[in-house]
Amino acid sequence: MPEHPHHPPDDEAQARAELMRRIEAGSTRYLGDIASVHHPGEDEADDLPWADSASWSPEPLPRPTFTAEELDELFADPDDQIGSVDELGWFGRARHEGRPGGYFLHQTSDGSRDAHEVGTDEEYEQAWERIETHHQDYDAYTRATEAPDPTRSGKQPRIYVASLSDYNAGRLYGAWFNATLDAHDLGAAARFLLSQSSEETAEELAIHDYEDFADYSVGEYDPMEKVSKIAGGIAEHGAAYGAWASYLGGDMDMLDYFEDYYIGTYESTEDYAREHIDQCEINLDGVPEDVRAYLQWDYEGLAREFESTMNFIEGSDGNVYVFNY
Repeated sequence: MPEHPHHPPDDEAQARAELMRRIEAGSTRYLGDIASVHHPGEDEADDLPWADSASWSPEPLPRPTFTAEELDELFADPDDQIGSVDELGWFGRARHEGRPGGYFLHQTSDGSRDAHEVGTDEEYEQAWERIETHHQDYDAYTRATEAPDPTRSGKQPRIYVASLSDYNAGRLYGAWFNATLDAHDLGAAARFLLSQSSEETAEELAIHDYEDFADYSVGEYDPMEKVSKIAGGIAEHGAAYGAWASYLGGDMDMLDYFEDYYIGTYESTEDYAREHIDQCEINLDGVPEDVRAYLQWDYEGLAREFESTMNFIEGSDGNVYVFNY
């Protein structure tokens, strides 16, 4: 091959060595095994530089196919198995005997089966871990999207989790989740949701709607830990917890003190003042009978006095939630 005017001899030699390195990376010693070689004719100059050839990279080797008999043998006695053909499909694995790696097996609801092989123990364990995680995410997604159990308060907080990649592409793709699940399960459910997106890189999500959170406004990017905690409190204690969470602005450090500070739910601040007076059992025996009829409590004024030392949170349902905080 003649020297290319743009590549000195030393560069050409280096380029040839680089090409051979890439050929060897493709598990072959001969370029002819993976490419046809063109020989220029008498009137055609061979001016292709080796530096251009050295940019070649091996394509991934095709996955080996297995005969029906080989699949029968692999599927007969796997070392581990997970899943169901009615859901994500059945998966199994079988370790090589006497050498690293092993086989991974998959069967779907229509009866189709396939297998692939990995050559190292590290790949063998990592691949199985990914399969297990995907099934755990699917289980969490199933729990998050199924009808929730009745709650103590009667409220069932939900969030609509959407894929931002799909939304930005002009598609609405998401699902309603039971927000009372723990944060780990909500995160796993969201991960499975994104894995089923039609977008190649669906990695971000947002909360685009919510229900039954009383007076707490769920933020579009509220972390699942906060959403789960507030939803669980509302499911247990009702709208009063939602008012508490709203008052605190979702302060995670203070949410746990709800039961310590919560006094009760009342129709008005005066209603609380009236109950307080009744519970005091003030003795009026020293007041003459004819005077007692003219005594009246200033419940409104007493309520204003309480407001200086306590918190009266007015809910959107018309009730007043009282906290000694």
